[in-house]
Amino acid sequence: MFSFDVPIFLAAEASAAQQRAFLVEIASTIDEFRKSLEQLEDMERDVTATLAAVKYPVLTLPNEITSRIFIACLPNDGHVLPTPSAAPLLLAQICRHWRQVALSTCELWSSFDLPGSGDGGRGHNLRQEYLRPISAQLRELELVEVPREQVRQLGQFPILRRLEIYEIPHGEPEGGFFTEGDVLHLLENAPCLQELSLSTFSIAAIPFAASLASLEVAKVMEITTFLGVLTQLPLLSHLGCMLEPMVVGSLPPITLPQLRSLALKSDHRQNIDHAINCVLTFLTLPNLTRLCIEEMLDLEVVLSFVSRSSCTLDYLDVDLRRCTLEQRLKCLGAFPFLTNLHFTLTSDTHGNNNLLTSLDSTLPTLLPQLKAMSIFTTAGRINYVLVVQMLRNVGLQSFHLKLEEDAGPGCDCRLSESWPPRAFQGEGLARLIAGGLEFSIDFNGTFWPEA
Repeated sequence: MFSFDVPIFLAAEASAAQQRAFLVEIASTIDEFRKSLEQLEDMERDVTATLAAVKYPVLTLPNEITSRIFIACLPNDGHVLPTPSAAPLLLAQICRHWRQVALSTCELWSSFDLPGSGDGGRGHNLRQEYLRPISAQLRELELVEVPREQVRQLGQFPILRRLEIYEIPHGEPEGGFFTEGDVLHLLENAPCLQELSLSTFSIAAIPFAASLASLEVAKVMEITTFLGVLTQLPLLSHLGCMLEPMVVGSLPPITLPQLRSLALKSDHRQNIDHAINCVLTFLTLPNLTRLCIEEMLDLEVVLSFVSRSSCTLDYLDVDLRRCTLEQRLKCLGAFPFLTNLHFTLTSDTHGNNNLLTSLDSTLPTLLPQLKAMSIFTTAGRINYVLVVQMLRNVGLQSFHLKLEEDAGPGCDCRLSESWPPRAFQGEGLARLIAGGLEFSIDFNGTFWPEA
């Protein structure tokens, strides 16, 4: 065998005979290495064949069952983070078979929650690295405080259907988070987007997403902007927004046959009743089925809107605090096909009790198709015995009572007293629940019965 201890450079000073001897030794060593390599390759083939014959029990499961197991690995809260240490990315790193099954299971990649990173961007960059290859499979995406410099690194989303963007203002105009231009960038790369929810942005970029069917915007908008949204999004069937209080002149009437759900929210720092009433004055929505209004409406405006639109509402969420009993009943009577009713009551205990007494006797004929009801009011400002009595007579399938604490004079229910109120612990309500009534009380985040 060739002696590697002999310096190679000496071969240049050796005689021709010595060089021929070196060459013979080199050739012999090459032959030995080739034989060793062939032996290793034979061993490799044998081991590979042996491993190929091994059948791990978990790999013998049908792909459909494996897919269901993979889906069960996703977090229960629905917030799927694109990280290699958890499902679904972790599942794609175990073996070739699992990777194929994981990539073919659409439910694993249909929704991702992409929050910002608090570790200087390293963790976020890692998620970006894993997100880009699968962006083409995403159908839902939630972005929570994503650093501005990372936004345009997101890939294209050709089948994305729902996008939610949650931002908290940090007062950093240059080095902060999302801008409206970034939102526009995302919309341009999601041609099939149908649902969009924005927390802090205006809707300046929205007209570019003509495919939108559902839009939720938390930022207050002017009425003229509101009109622009309705007229520039021809497929829009649901709109939720807050209107800015302002004095407007006469507006041309608008008929929107595609709009089925409208939620006009309020900026609680301002009084926007005038804006909401103004909007309903010039809108005609013949196919509206769901209406949510956080502020009290002018009854005449409501009745005129219903008559003009000839719509059939099955879901109504409205504020009844500043209405007389007659006005409350007249308002509810304008929507005889309601199946879901949610309303807010005043702190006037006497007025609330009168309404419950009236609903006890009139609700079956006033709203014959009603199945679900929820009431929001202050604790102690409603007679709970009357609530149970009403429930016994109206035949609801679901009832939810949301209470907020009231320490004012005349309140007969404080957080320090027994919970729940004694009226709800009797046999009358127990029989209703046993008969199928879905009943719950929410008192400042304390629920009864407990889930």
